[in-house]
Amino acid sequence: MATSRAYRRDLPQVREARQFVASEIESAGGAVTDDVLLVVSELVTNAVRHGGGDMEVRVAVGGSSACIAVLDDGGRVVAQPPESPPVDSVGG
Repeated sequence: MATSRAYRRDLPQVREARQFVASEIESAGGAVTDDVLLVVSELVTNAVRHGGGDMEVRVAVGGSSACIAVLDDGGRVVAQPPESPPVDSVGG
């Protein structure tokens, strides 16, 4: 079963979103790893910096896996790069 929570697009909300996801995973009997918290931080930070409107963080925990999604109202168009960046490039 998925649960979700709405957040303002504001950097302090990154911490709140991490705590929400950790709580949902622990409530389902799962283990919260540093990797999971890093993914949540990255997704929410990207939505804050590049998204539009408010955000929604969704978590669905099943067995030994968790699906985490961060949605926003959009509003920004990112141009598709003309070709894949080199493997050693920063970003991309």
